[in-house]
Amino acid sequence: MHQIFHIINQNRYRCFFVQQIKTPRLIIRPVQLGDEIQLNQAVNHSLESLQQWMPWANDPSLEKMRDFVQRGVFAWESGSAADFPMVVVHKEEQKIISGSGYNDRSDPKNGLYEIGYWCDMDYQGKGYVTEYVNALTRHALEKLKAKTVVIRMEVDNTKSIAVAERLNFKNQDTEPSVTKDNATDYCFTCEKLDDLPPLDVSWGYAENNDTDTKMIAWAKDTLEITDDKAFAASKTIVKTPWSNVLEINTGAELVYLKQTPRDLFLEAEIIKLLCEKCDIKIILSIIADNKQEHCFLMTKCGDVSLRDYFDGKLHLGILK
Repeated sequence: MHQIFHIINQNRYRCFFVQQIKTPRLIIRPVQLGDEIQLNQAVNHSLESLQQWMPWANDPSLEKMRDFVQRGVFAWESGSAADFPMVVVHKEEQKIISGSGYNDRSDPKNGLYEIGYWCDMDYQGKGYVTEYVNALTRHALEKLKAKTVVIRMEVDNTKSIAVAERLNFKNQDTEPSVTKDNATDYCFTCEKLDDLPPLDVSWGYAENNDTDTKMIAWAKDTLEITDDKAFAASKTIVKTPWSNVLEINTGAELVYLKQTPRDLFLEAEIIKLLCEKCDIKIILSIIADNKQEHCFLMTKCGDVSLRDYFDGKLHLGILK
């Protein structure tokens, strides 16, 4: 699955697909729907260590991880947030061993990218974190034209400090913790590629046709959303060749954005027909549709899909 990243180029934003970043042993790529299963396994396998430093690890449920992945996919597709989470895949084992990416304290417009990281305990002590943080730093400085790359950690987190020092990041002194009350962080920065240890790294990019971005921008304009923080908490719920469904947070309510292939763009008209001509009141309402982007906005109607509801059984009354 391709994802979108916004790159500053000649004082304007262009949309690109970032597919993956490769190092000798690892693949770093944007989160995808379904990653929550392996990510959750890695988190729960390393829970004692993670909960010491990562407040988000206090809820290690699969549902919480699914929510994180869905929000992350939306962030990549929309470009509306500064939080662009990625997973780290072990090449040989084809297994997710870590989470990283550019977190929500990044400021792309001003050339600042902050990297967060953690690793499954079975893969610690082998240089994997140093390898992928080096790659992400190089990617930010070279491809994203970053002015500064930041990593932070609590002053007692010796393993994270060692990663920063091995990569020749400069310690900018202490500051109040950004994740915990009554705690203190170190802030390390890197501004030059030449400061980093050598690494064989490559990345795959392709320019985007703007389909997802245009669709999401249309939804935001149509719904007149002004609460950017709420909007950035939207989610991508379904992503298949035949249907994309996004949960859009307007700041006041949740609505749903659905896109189908152009030749299958019939659903909105069928729903309107059922509502207006057949006087059916119990189905969702269409808020607006966009034939050019073959998508529509709708209200939510229940928590169970018809596919699941009718699985293995038939209720003629409801079917009618």
